[in-house]
Amino acid sequence: MELLLIPATALAVSAIPKLVSGIVALGVAVRANPLTALATGLAALFATIKILNPEFTTLQEELVDTVKKQQKLLDQMNQMDKTDPMFDRLAKQYFELGDKAQDLRDAIIEQNEAIEETPDSLKSFLDGYNKIIEKSKEAYKLLKLLPKLLKAS
Repeated sequence: MELLLIPATALAVSAIPKLVSGIVALGVAVRANPLTALATGLAALFATIKILNPEFTTLQEELVDTVKKQQKLLDQMNQMDKTDPMFDRLAKQYFELGDKAQDLRDAIIEQNEAIEETPDSLKSFLDGYNKIIEKSKEAYKLLKLLPKLLKAS
């Protein structure tokens, strides 16, 4: 067993510096490319929303369960005679579940609207990003003119 651990340990120790330098290179590449930073920022934003708001999926699951219960009650009511005293109880439960389903739909709509709003920090990032793009376009135009200016002088 020890004979297997020694080469594995040696490989792990030799791989750590390569892993560190790869992560550093990835960080440099990400910082050099604003599109990657934008994509990473958006992914982080959605991941944060998903992590901080687990209620979102819970509300959807609860809505599906409520609608299924409501459908079962409706099926039971369709099989009963309307003069049966149990029919009124089932109808009351059916309407209560309908109200609950509507409340859940409203909560889901509120959450969707909150997710669609662009946070201020992202707006400022996008403004800065657009400024960088404009300045890059200006610099590119100047670079295109540079050979002409050098020939003229």
